[in-house]
Amino acid sequence: MSESFDATEPGIAPRHRLPLAIVALIAGLLLLAGLALNEAGNAGTQALRSSCIVLGDDTLHDGIPVWAAKVPMAPEWGQFLGGEDLALPEEWLIAIDLTALPDADLLASGRLPQAGAAEVIAGPYTTQSTLDVGGRQFSVSGTLNPSATAFSQCYVLPATGPELLSGETLQEGRLLIEGRDYLRGLADLEPDALEARDIEIILGRAPASGAGRWTAFLGLVGVVAGGALIQVRLLAGVTRRAPRFVREFGQVMHDRRRALYRLHVLLYGIFFAWMFAGLGMDKENFLLSAIVQNLFDGGSYDYIGDAYQSGNVLHAAWATFYNNFIVQTAALTVLTSLAPLMLGIFKTGMSLAMAGFVLAPIWSGGAFVFAFHSITMSLELEAYVIACFGVWVWTVHCYRAVLWITPWRELRDGAIHLVAATGCAAVMLAIAALYEAATLIALAG
Repeated sequence: MSESFDATEPGIAPRHRLPLAIVALIAGLLLLAGLALNEAGNAGTQALRSSCIVLGDDTLHDGIPVWAAKVPMAPEWGQFLGGEDLALPEEWLIAIDLTALPDADLLASGRLPQAGAAEVIAGPYTTQSTLDVGGRQFSVSGTLNPSATAFSQCYVLPATGPELLSGETLQEGRLLIEGRDYLRGLADLEPDALEARDIEIILGRAPASGAGRWTAFLGLVGVVAGGALIQVRLLAGVTRRAPRFVREFGQVMHDRRRALYRLHVLLYGIFFAWMFAGLGMDKENFLLSAIVQNLFDGGSYDYIGDAYQSGNVLHAAWATFYNNFIVQTAALTVLTSLAPLMLGIFKTGMSLAMAGFVLAPIWSGGAFVFAFHSITMSLELEAYVIACFGVWVWTVHCYRAVLWITPWRELRDGAIHLVAATGCAAVMLAIAALYEAATLIALAG
């Protein structure tokens, strides 16, 4: 292996492109920060935008009375979103006196239900056109405006009481027009005290404007693209001063820079292509995001959710690192690729497609989180690319071992490069996990 590698040579991270990368990263952060300030200034300017429905809190006397019954999601949507293996989002039938609501443009389309008819108006992210509750069928006569966030996954029955739902087990509750103060109060309670109160809260999400979505999307592209070039440049410099097997991997990154570049284009392209697709698919994004949230709240990733709930930065960082590196990278990307079929690259592409779609910046208030989380996103994406590059190099060496007359040397070199790439990814993901844990816990506090 040649020792002549110089990280300042053009190709792996050209010096003249570094200022452009820094400008792109800073511009992206400024776009996200500016959008966050704009969203904060406009918060609360629309009626019901900060609303929520609280069920089971006997101490709550503010707000508008409601009566609620759970209804199943449409079967075809349940199958589309994962069948019986995942906890699907819940839908609700809500009886409420609509005349008690503040003046607001409730309807996005259709009409209000006729008096006394078994008709409802559907939230924007519901899945059924007719529903059966307590043996009685209700049809949808209109669709609610997405700005009425409490009703995002609700079918609203205009009623002054639950008389049309006789025979059905109902939960009584309250609609809070301004729910943020109430939610802040719950956040201050100890977990045991909160669980003892047995409160259920129905929340939704307000969509961002078209201009807000594009601004956030461009900001994320700037941060991630600029961050990628900066990290490759730094990695090239670090490998020059690392142990020999890491220096040799740096040489391979330089020698195979076209393959490394194409791998960036492939994986980053998948991520942002699916994010771009998600910009115009609000309902699909809402439902899929709810499923992902359920995985962290009580599903297979609940250990991550519990770690962040604990408020312990090191605990949360370890849980994040365990998932991102040990499970997703070492096990599902590297080990699955020991058979030289590059299955880890395929798996990473699939994961990035889903992540890009779920992370599409289509919700109001998201820019504030993205202003911090975009750095995490850049660190993690680059780590996955480096791990996949190691997989590609290993695969090339495996095929060369079959065709060349020095098979053991090829396999040895390929294994060394794969280990070095995995080690680099581990360090990058450790930094990302610590940053993510520190910022998210600080923001939550």
